[in-house]
Amino acid sequence: TLAKEQGKGYGSELLAFVLERLRQKGTKRIWCNARAEKAGFYRRFGMVETADVFEKEGIAYVVMEIIH
Repeated sequence: TLAKEQGKGYGSELLAFVLERLRQKGTKRIWCNARAEKAGFYRRFGMVETADVFEKEGIAYVVMEIIH
């Protein structure tokens, strides 16, 4: 989400829709590369941090996942 559009609920609405649709389809594992500073956003949707962390262009990332 563009910085000027953050905090308006667009990302939350989109992620909730995608996660529900994938759950309905029987997807067993959903993962994403999350900026480490934004991991709390993904935790609100039931995602958990894995041990997989990396840095890209000076930004720390963590792989987050849900396993059904």
